[in-house]
Amino acid sequence: VAVSNGYWQELPKTDNVLSYRYQLRTDGTKLYVALQADCDLVVGGNGTGTNLRFWINTNEDATVYTHFYDLNAVGTGAKYNTSTTSNSGANIQNSSMQGVVVGENGKTNFEFSVNLSEFNGTNGFYYYIAFSNFMGGENICLYYPPVTEGAARADNLPYKNWDRVNQGVFDIASAKLGEATTATAPRLTFVSYDVDRTTSYKYWNESDADRFKDDGIRLINGIKSTSDGWSPEYSAWKKAAHQIVDIDFKLQSSAYVEKVVAYVAGGTAGISAPEAMSISYSTDGVTYTPIAAEFKVKPLYLHPDSTSFSRYAYIIELPEAVLATHIRTSITISWGGMLWIDEVEAYGELNIHTHQDTDGKWETDGTYHYHTCGCGTIFDKTAHFGGEATCKDKAICSVCNKEYGSVDSNNHVGETYVEDAVTEDCGNDGYTGDTYCKDCDTLLEEGETIPATGNHTGGTATCKDKAVCTVCGQSYGSLNADNHVGETYVKDYLKETCGNDGYTGDTYCSDCDTLLEEGETIP
Repeated sequence: VAVSNGYWQELPKTDNVLSYRYQLRTDGTKLYVALQADCDLVVGGNGTGTNLRFWINTNEDATVYTHFYDLNAVGTGAKYNTSTTSNSGANIQNSSMQGVVVGENGKTNFEFSVNLSEFNGTNGFYYYIAFSNFMGGENICLYYPPVTEGAARADNLPYKNWDRVNQGVFDIASAKLGEATTATAPRLTFVSYDVDRTTSYKYWNESDADRFKDDGIRLINGIKSTSDGWSPEYSAWKKAAHQIVDIDFKLQSSAYVEKVVAYVAGGTAGISAPEAMSISYSTDGVTYTPIAAEFKVKPLYLHPDSTSFSRYAYIIELPEAVLATHIRTSITISWGGMLWIDEVEAYGELNIHTHQDTDGKWETDGTYHYHTCGCGTIFDKTAHFGGEATCKDKAICSVCNKEYGSVDSNNHVGETYVEDAVTEDCGNDGYTGDTYCKDCDTLLEEGETIPATGNHTGGTATCKDKAVCTVCGQSYGSLNADNHVGETYVKDYLKETCGNDGYTGDTYCSDCDTLLEEGETIP
C-alpha cells in the first residue's frame, strides 16, 4: 500500500511518503493481523507516533464502523461503536487483543491477534486499515482500501461514512491458515517495469543508442532537458508549450492493462502540471492503437503557495482491459515548456501464457529433453535420467526414450562366448575356456583346469601286450595270458614211416611260448 493505491486522510504538508504491506489470516477462532511499514518506529500514540488502526464493520445497517483496534509502541486499544450512524466509541472491557510492535532497520513491524467473536466476525467482516506516522512535524495517515473521493477528502472515512463500494472484505475460508491464498489481495497489479530513479537521466535523449536502459522507458518525441528535475527521482523533459511528449514503456510481459498512472510535478518556476494525458497500446512495440478514455488528476501533495512544487497522479482507467506488451503515454505540456515526471505505471493482470507443444514430442540436445512452444519458448527442460548404459549402448531416458550419455564399458548384459575350451579325458587335463562379452569382445572370466579322469577304456589285452585305451592311446591294465592273438609255432613234429608212427607236433604261441594245443599221433 503506497501513495499510488492508498488514500491520504489529509494531504501531507511535507514531502513525506508512507508505504506498507499487510496480511490477514485466521484459524477460525482468532484474527491475525501483520503489517510491515517502511519507516522508523516513532514512540507515541495515535497522532503522535507510529500507529496501526484496524477499522471493522460487521453490521450491514451501520453507516460507520462497529469496532476498531489500535496498536502502537505505547500499547493497544480496543473500542466498539455505541452508535450505528456516528462516531461514539467506547472501550471494550477485557479485550482479547494481544499485540507487539518492533522497529528495526528502517522498518516497523506490527502483529496482533483478537478473538473473532469479540467483534462478531466469525462469519467474516468488512475492514479498512489506517496506518499513520508522525514525521516531518506532522501526522500522516494512509488508508487502504482507498475510499471514494468525497466533497471533502475525509467525508468517506470509516468514522464518518463507511464506504461500502471500496471496503475490504475478509472471507474466513480464503484467509484460513494453511491455505495458499490471503484475504483481499488486490486484483490490479503493477505490470510495468519499476522506474524508481536514483539519478536524473538529464542527458538522455531520443538519439541515444541505449535509450532503453532506463527500465524500458523510451522518449519518443521531445528532448530531455539539460536541467535537473525537482529531485533526483524526477527527470525534466523539454517541449514547447501545448505540445505532446510521448513516453513508451515495455511491460514485464503480455498483460491485460486496465489502468495507467503518471506521477508528475509542477506549479512553479515555469514548470506546470500537464494539460492533458492520453494513452495507446501495442502488442509488438511498433504499431500503437489509441484508447478513448478520460484522464483524472489526483493531487498527491499540494504546496500551500507557489514557491515550491505540487505532486499529482494523472490516472486513466480504461473502459475495458486491453492486451498489450507496450504502453505509450502521451502527455500534453501546459505553459512553461517543460514536463517533470517521476514514473509511469500500468496496472492490470499479467497474461499468463501456457506453453504448449503442438506435436507433443520431446526434443533433445544430448543432455536435456524439452518441449518447444509455438511461441518459441523452451519449457519442461530437464536432464535425461533413467535407463541403463551398457558396453554396447548408451542409456535410454525413461521420459523421452532418447539415448544419452556414454556407454558403460563395465556393464555387460548381452550374450557371451567361450574360447580355448579343452575337454578332459582319462589321461589329459581339460580347460573350461575363457568367457568373452559378445557385444564388445572383452574378457569377462578366465577358465579353469579340469583334471584328467584316469579312467581308461576300450582296447584288448593279450598275452604279450596290455590293452590300449581307445580314448588316450595309453596301455593299461595287465597282460591276458589266455589271449593269444599272434602267430604260433609247432614243436616236436615227427613224420610217420612204414614202421613208425608220426606226430603232428605241439602248437605254441609265438608271443609267449605257451602250449596252445598238443599234437596227435599219426599212425
